[in-house]
Parts: sequence; structure tokens; C-alpha cells
Amino acid sequence: MPLRPAGPLRGRQHRYAADGCVITPRVQDPGVGPLRGAVYYTDGQLEDDARLVIALARTAAAHGADVLTRCAATDLREDRLTLTDETTGESVEARGTVVSATGVWAGEHDPSLRISPSRGSHLVVRAEALGCPSAVFTAPVPGHFGRFVFALPQSDGLVLVGLTDDAAPGVDGIAPPVPESDEDFLLATINRALERPLTRQDVVGRFAGLRPLVLPTPSGGSTGGTKRRIGRHGFGERREHGASGDLSEGAERALVEAGATADVSRRHLLIDEPGRPLTIAGGKLTTYRTMAEDAVDAACRRLGTDRECRTRTLPLVGAAPREVLARLEEPTRLVRRYGTEAGRVAELGRRYPRFAGPVAEGVAYTGAEMLFGVLAEGALTVEDLVERRTRTSFVESAVPAAREVAAQVLELATT
Repeated sequence: MPLRPAGPLRGRQHRYAADGCVITPRVQDPGVGPLRGAVYYTDGQLEDDARLVIALARTAAAHGADVLTRCAATDLREDRLTLTDETTGESVEARGTVVSATGVWAGEHDPSLRISPSRGSHLVVRAEALGCPSAVFTAPVPGHFGRFVFALPQSDGLVLVGLTDDAAPGVDGIAPPVPESDEDFLLATINRALERPLTRQDVVGRFAGLRPLVLPTPSGGSTGGTKRRIGRHGFGERREHGASGDLSEGAERALVEAGATADVSRRHLLIDEPGRPLTIAGGKLTTYRTMAEDAVDAACRRLGTDRECRTRTLPLVGAAPREVLARLEEPTRLVRRYGTEAGRVAELGRRYPRFAGPVAEGVAYTGAEMLFGVLAEGALTVEDLVERRTRTSFVESAVPAAREVAAQVLELATT
């Protein structure tokens, strides 16, 4: 569960080598020898991206939104679209102000967009393989200034090693595969900073996601509205694409054609033109609230209302000040993941003892969490529970047993 910092994050600090060895025990420079020093900095960390997405949807529902899953949207227009129930095949036309926020699929709904999916691959290893680090550490990618591979400790005894940044045209947007070349690259790069190299035998899982990078297109053909690539570099500050420090349009296209997307802009694009749906595309997970604000404000302008987006001050379901969360009696792990709703999950474990423990060896997710996923979070299938309400699928050996528990949970919830 994301938390708001109690105050400003501490600035960068130089530390002695001994300090670095305590928090990242296996780190050293193989070409030089033992660690000679460290630079320590603080940053925000997301506990679980699946939990964030579900919390966002449930928060929207709490404020009056209807959340439809397994529903395809086609024939998007300015004020209407067609919705199709993918379980029954039934279709209906819905009317209202249409906003397309469809990620790597945005180009399917707006032919004027050029979306270049960029694959970000991750490896999952046990924390023990890296000496149980208590801080993120990075290894520079040779020959690429400012690009790194990181090792990100998780709260469940795992470490994520990532990530790649390569063009991935035509790849499955739901479950993009991790090619062996990505695995080789990540291992070779992170091993440059380790005293004991990781091997394929240390990898317990792998996963990838796609970044919806928006490529520049000719500005002609506008119907009098606005098409803006937006980057926020401070409160209220916006820059147009092509400002100082950006790559030229031709340079971005050349990079994508060569399969190298690391230097292509991550800033988002808002399209607001008469006769077309609003489109918000590109961007990053870390700027999702800024993107939401821009899209909602544009929708309000179309509706002729002066109401503004409230996302800057709107807490997600389960969120609370640190002092409130600290007083909760539930296990710290549940509080980190569910906030003030941790008690509801724990109660399910007490009510159904067979679901109180882990769903498989080597993972911390419990059957009670899966049951909560069905009862409170709209999960309908085994895949929903194993992949999209928990991240059990990150540990590949745990999936068979977890699927069995998920099936039992669904059976209980539907009887």
C-alpha cells in the first residue's frame, strides 16, 4: 500500500564501505575489488503493482464508478462507444464523454497515434542469493550513460532484478514473454556488481511488461483541437515535446527502428480534438495521477463544468496516516499490502483456517488473500487470483499448488 512520506526524502549521502556492505552484503566491483564506498539515497517504493491497480479501481467504485471487467470497447467516438461482454458476446452502445486510456492498445483506437511497445523484463531471485539486501542497488549498463540494472528487495523474501528496455512490436500485451537474451543481459549486468555471480539456477521466476511509448507524428491534419506531449518537471510546469534536451523526432524513430527505446520520451500525450474521443497515452506508472488529472480536467472542459480533478489529495482505499497504520494489530505484511483493510483479510483467515497459511511453499501469499480477492476485489478466475490479485506467479514452482488453492477459494465463494 503506497504511503505518503512523513516529510521530504533525505538527500544523497556518502557512506563508508562498511555501511554499504551491511545493507547490500554481496556487492563489490569485480574489476577493482571490495567495495570502497557507497552513495546512499532515498526514494519511493511501490509495495505491489497489482495491489495498486486493484486499489485504484475500488477507490473509483467507492466514488460512484462502474467497473466492468472482461468487457471490450470498440468503435470509440467523441460521445459513444460499443461495449461487448466477452463472456456472453452481448454488446451495447454506451453514451457519454469517451476517454481512451488504453496503454499499448491506444493506437488501435486512434490511427493517428504511433505506439512503440517497449519491453521491460525482470528476473525474480531469492533474497538469500544476494545476501538478503535491505536496500536497492544498481549496476551500470556498459556503454550506456545513465542506464542501470537494479536489484529491488521485496517484503516477501524475493528480489526483482531488472529491467530491459527494448522495442517489442507485435508482442502479447497481456503476458509478454521474457526472451533468453533478456535474461542473459540482466544476469551479466547485475553480476558486474556482485562478489558471487548469479546464475540461471538462482532465478525462480521471470516476468515482463510493456511501456506504451508514443512516437512523434507529423502535426498536420489537426481539426482545431490540441495534441500535446506533456512532461511535468515541477508543480504546474509543462514542456512541449521538442524542448531543450529532447531528442528530435527523427532520432526517436531511428532508435525504435534499431530496437533501442531507452532514450525515447516517457512523457505522456493528451489528444483533445473535436469529433474524437479524448486520448491519454504514453507516460509512466509514476506519473499516473498527473495523467489522470490532465485527462479528467479535459473531460470536464468538454462537459462545460469548472470542476477539477481531485486526485492530488484523494487517498486510495485502505490508506491512512503512518501513526494510524502503526496501531493496527494485524501482521506488518498485511498492513503494508492492505492498509486499514488488513483486519478484513486476517478475519477471513481466522474464519476459514484452511486458507490461513501460504498457498504454496516458498511464497507468503495466503488463501485468505485470495478469498478477499474474490469477495471484495472482483476476481473471477484462477488466473485473476494467481496473477492479478496476488503475484504468486512470480515464483514459477509455486504456481501449481497456488492454482489448486485458488480453485478451492472460488468454489467456496460461489457456494
